[in-house]
Amino acid sequence: LKGALGDAINLFMAAAAFNLKKWMRALRHLGALFVLWLSSDSRNQHGMSVACVGRNGLFKLDYIDMHADQTYDSTLFGVTHARYSAGSNGAELLPRVSVAYDLTANVMPYATVSRGYLAGGFDHTSPTSAKTLRYDPEYTLNYEIGAKTTWLDNRLSFNVALFHIDMDDKQVAEAVPATGTVYISNAAKAHSRGIEVEVRARPHQGWELFGSFGYTDTEVDSWSGVNAAGPYDYSGNELTYAPEYTYTVGAQYTHDTGFFGRMEILGTGPLYHDAANTLREDGYELVNARVGYADETYEVTLWCKNAFDTSYNTVRYAIAGVPAGFDGASRQFGLTLTYKF
Repeated sequence: LKGALGDAINLFMAAAAFNLKKWMRALRHLGALFVLWLSSDSRNQHGMSVACVGRNGLFKLDYIDMHADQTYDSTLFGVTHARYSAGSNGAELLPRVSVAYDLTANVMPYATVSRGYLAGGFDHTSPTSAKTLRYDPEYTLNYEIGAKTTWLDNRLSFNVALFHIDMDDKQVAEAVPATGTVYISNAAKAHSRGIEVEVRARPHQGWELFGSFGYTDTEVDSWSGVNAAGPYDYSGNELTYAPEYTYTVGAQYTHDTGFFGRMEILGTGPLYHDAANTLREDGYELVNARVGYADETYEVTLWCKNAFDTSYNTVRYAIAGVPAGFDGASRQFGLTLTYKF
């Protein structure tokens, strides 16, 4: 077989035959990089990732093994030393194919198709059984087309991307009113689609202007069942904690002497805190700023986050119909000293 597809097939046929020479020759022909990751932590989670990265794509194999034990005590519900455990293991093949073309020296359209995987895990904050202790992996099929461009002798860049994501077993975060915590569960199917735009400009020496905008439309395709409140059907609703839009606008100036300043506005559109789409958070803007001095050895930065002390919620829920939740971080000032050696 000839071409990129034939190279890939020859690579995996050689691997299946355990022929090292053919394996290495196919890798060189693909211009590929073979990478292995191993990971382990104190929470009984062990994993391995193997990736083959080529000129036009990527094949990645993830393996993860997890186990958790927990004891549940509740004076409110009269439960004492209820013990339960959960675990999972498995391997996932995650292919990624990307095609790009240099239309001109400054314009590069591209298209990408990939399979995504978000490992399952354990919810230690609010489970009451082995079933609620563990949540399942999330799978996605991602499509993206876009273009990366530069203009005016590379002093202006403009990038745009359109995307569509199909999700299976979508991991959804919801608030637990009794504890004020957030737990994660799996919705059946969902999708999202949208557009992202990014602009950067250097109009004069030392100045950089930047901005980005993203619009996302999300929808639950099918998610129904029965909970403590009775049967539910969230099909057609928006996903939780998925803002309708986000944007950034800002400017930075860096002087030849090392002094610098930066200001940015971070905008977040409306979103829902619950799967039923009854608790809606309005859009809001945060203003951040920093000034300082930096050289090759050290950096001093005076910074401010949420300069206008904008009020917003990071979590919202209702107890007996009464809204409650957690406020986002208020205005913060700080001084950061960095020494490089």
